[in-house]
Amino acid sequence: AFLRSLVMHPALRDAEALKLFLLQPGELQYNPAWIALMHHIGGSPDGQESLVGSLVPGALSGHGSGSTSSKAAAGISSLVAWVRNSVGSPSSKRELDEDEQQLRHAKDLMRDLERLLQLCCESARVLCGHMESLSSDLYELGRNMGMLSKWEEAVRAQSGTYTEAGYSAAKRSVDCKQLSVASARQNAVWKTAAVKTAASLVSLHDYYILIPEAVAALEERERCLEQIHDLEAERAQKQADLNKTTGSSKGPVGGRDRRAYTLTNSVERLDEQLKSCRDQYLVIKQRNMEELRRLNLSREQDFHAMMANFAIVQSQLMQSSADLWRNTARQFTGETGAGAAESGAAQAEDEALRDD
Repeated sequence: AFLRSLVMHPALRDAEALKLFLLQPGELQYNPAWIALMHHIGGSPDGQESLVGSLVPGALSGHGSGSTSSKAAAGISSLVAWVRNSVGSPSSKRELDEDEQQLRHAKDLMRDLERLLQLCCESARVLCGHMESLSSDLYELGRNMGMLSKWEEAVRAQSGTYTEAGYSAAKRSVDCKQLSVASARQNAVWKTAAVKTAASLVSLHDYYILIPEAVAALEERERCLEQIHDLEAERAQKQADLNKTTGSSKGPVGGRDRRAYTLTNSVERLDEQLKSCRDQYLVIKQRNMEELRRLNLSREQDFHAMMANFAIVQSQLMQSSADLWRNTARQFTGETGAGAAESGAAQAEDEALRDD
């Protein structure tokens, strides 16, 4: 019932903190996003023990389960602090127009997008790192197989070319050299592919560093609206004081006139500030909506081109690798004619991968 009331509350229904609380699979006190939200609102578990005690099951408060109880208390206490802050905030009780609600929802989506882009950038970095590591491993394999080929050649020279041992050593030397050359070529293919893969995914990082600027622009509009609300509240208070002063018959007439004059000037000044802030708010809101529209369209085009380029690079990499190893395998089985043709095709594929 407690959670249902939170989900149905109009001030909390679309809140990011509620999504985190309901969807977080682990412990809330270890969630960086939850910690940042609690720090932002100044939430503290102090003063919530009685409510926490009624919400945390009694089994958690028994002996031997202090750690579990404290973790549960930390999560629920921070939620209670956030609910009190959100529901009790004057701004949460104000009705927002449809455009403002959509823009605030867009800001939440932008924050989700930022976290997802961060994960994608990290995955891309790890992928390119693995590709570079594989390239280095292939280089080391080719170098070591080359040294092994030279060692077998030395054995052949010592045993004699026309002896059985020398003939066997010569064949081993040739085989090692073939694998060494193939590994060296494959090293070049993967090294080039790692660079091209990183280049094909650079749009992820470009948008990742762009999102905070978009969120800051959306928050600028929210601050402007909060300033308008503060000015409206101050003006309403001044107007009420002015009405009370002009309608009162108590006190000296001169004093009432001076107070009324001061309050009238304050109301007029607040009217000017309100007009300026409202005009500024409309400009910022229009700019926010236009920038969001443009950002969505550009992200659609850029991401489509990025993913197509990534797919092409991976396709060329796999095709070039398959052709190279197929040619090497045919050389080992003695298919020299087919091997020469495959060698030319593999070389052309390697050059295409480097030039793209």
